[in-house]
Amino acid sequence: GETSTMPANGQFTLATGQTAIITGIPDGVTCTVTENDTAGEKKVSDYFTTTVNGVAGYSTEVEMDVESTQPATVAFVNTAKTSKLTVEKTGMSEGESAIVNVSVGDETYTVVLKGSSATAVITNLPIGANYSATETDWSWRYTKNGIDYSDTARKINKEGTSKITVKNSPTGDKWLHDEDSKTNIFGTN
Repeated sequence: GETSTMPANGQFTLATGQTAIITGIPDGVTCTVTENDTAGEKKVSDYFTTTVNGVAGYSTEVEMDVESTQPATVAFVNTAKTSKLTVEKTGMSEGESAIVNVSVGDETYTVVLKGSSATAVITNLPIGANYSATETDWSWRYTKNGIDYSDTARKINKEGTSKITVKNSPTGDKWLHDEDSKTNIFGTN
């Protein structure tokens, strides 16, 4: 790896999977190692659960022991918090089904919804991930009336209330239209 000098304020940044090795700390000195809970304007704790050496929190103390054969180690683990997204379809008749493709972050989910008030819930989605939906052309008997999103930012929220509503309306009350539609008249004796 690369070698650099510790800044005077003692702060440095590590990306996912990176390691920092700090040398030259005198024997017997106790160091406090803390992960900052902010990343720009966002709080890390809103999106991740953090442990330090297996204990929940953002800080730990480490005493330097030059006679030890093992270096003092501090391991921060950030686990993404998850939430859910509800997908709802309105305007269908009983027994009919529709397909909605939902994108969350880099993942795409295909959701099959069936019935007049169909809903599905996608779980274990990372909080803060962007989401969107597209409806497949599933029936010539219905008109697409748009997709409503529960929040304009279209980000999975920690409260679990993120929701997509896909709306349709029937194009008419007949299976066939115009010249394909005929009125049946039975005997008038």
